[in-house]
Amino acid sequence: MRRKIGAAFVATCVFLLGGAAQADILFIDTNDQAVERKAIEELGRKYGEPVHIVPADGPALEEVFRKADAGEIKLTTVIGSGHSSGTSFTGKNGSMSGIDAVLAKFPGAKQQIRHFIGLGCYTGTKYASAEWQSRFPNATVLAGFNGIAPSGMWSARFLTQVFTAIMSARQRAGDTDDAFATKLGSDAAALATLKSVLTGLESVKITVASFQMCEQFFDPKGRTREKIKSEVYAGLNVMRGYLNGWGGREDVPPDPHAPSPLRTFYNDVQAYLGDATIEERDELVKAKEQTIRLIYFANVKTNVVRSLTDSEIAAANVALALQPPRWGSDNKPLAFPTKEALAKMKRGEITNLISQIGYNLPSVVEPAPVVAPPVMPATATTTPVAPVVTPAGPTAEQVAATKALYEKLKKQLVDLDVPFSHIDAPPVG
Repeated sequence: MRRKIGAAFVATCVFLLGGAAQADILFIDTNDQAVERKAIEELGRKYGEPVHIVPADGPALEEVFRKADAGEIKLTTVIGSGHSSGTSFTGKNGSMSGIDAVLAKFPGAKQQIRHFIGLGCYTGTKYASAEWQSRFPNATVLAGFNGIAPSGMWSARFLTQVFTAIMSARQRAGDTDDAFATKLGSDAAALATLKSVLTGLESVKITVASFQMCEQFFDPKGRTREKIKSEVYAGLNVMRGYLNGWGGREDVPPDPHAPSPLRTFYNDVQAYLGDATIEERDELVKAKEQTIRLIYFANVKTNVVRSLTDSEIAAANVALALQPPRWGSDNKPLAFPTKEALAKMKRGEITNLISQIGYNLPSVVEPAPVVAPPVMPATATTTPVAPVVTPAGPTAEQVAATKALYEKLKKQLVDLDVPFSHIDAPPVG
């Protein structure tokens, strides 16, 4: 739940889900860290919470989320362990790259997650935290590392100390996840106390640990101007990933007001622009505006669809139908979607289709001359041979209609080169 204050959103951290204090813990083990597994098993026994230790991919991971989605278990803590670039984990037990597909399949499960602990490098950067918060929208505490993470004993100690601090704070709040979320969201002193406890942990002092609580990022080591600048340019790469469909970012976050890496980047740029050089400002202002178009892509798409006509689409499809595709479509016919179909497509689907059409833009084909068969002496068995006729290709007018719509949709829906007014929801009717 969030309160809107001016143009900003302030987390109240109150996500009431109900249920008793006992909850299940999921430990996603990609790299066989025995000392970490031992630590979480001991914590599970100490607090009476069942622990599920599973590899990063395969049926075991999906089964845990299925049970949570079905209400068979209450899954409130997810711990990821392994090599990481921040938003996923990998190791000899597989890759966690399929986590988003699992969460999409079992949406009720991800709503239950209250705590995430990332035991891997860069799992606690501002942008990784925003990504995990987007995956687990009801999480009240996220913990990870804002740089290179420790392994072995210190990783296990970090897990033990952070988890214990969270459980102790939950017990003080009333020993339920709802009470804990309400306390952190409504009581600034309770939030400050937990920050102080986490900052004082031995495993936090000697590492680059960082946290996000109630959607507020917190780095115990402090944030210098150089660190903020580094975060902004890391965010710039994230934004470009969404714009160009890199690194599994084909689709933008569905809720423009929910926490996401795009929102985090927008807020960071806003805060940094006052200190930016003239050269930096030009690049960052443009990036900020593109970020807003990405965040409100649903509105941009609606406004673009409204500007199209059925006759425009039909005319653009004539040349595509007359000239089979050559590249990237498995020889399947290509066509621009109807307005109704386009309105339902995700950004990744749109950019992929426009890219395929771009590779297969038709061209005018001049009809070949009719070639008559050679004259053969007539015999009783002679079968007349028909002239060889080359099928007519698209005309220049038909090709122009296809190219015009391709360039329009690429400019407006792929490159997002649209008026800023397109981010506003169009009037109903």
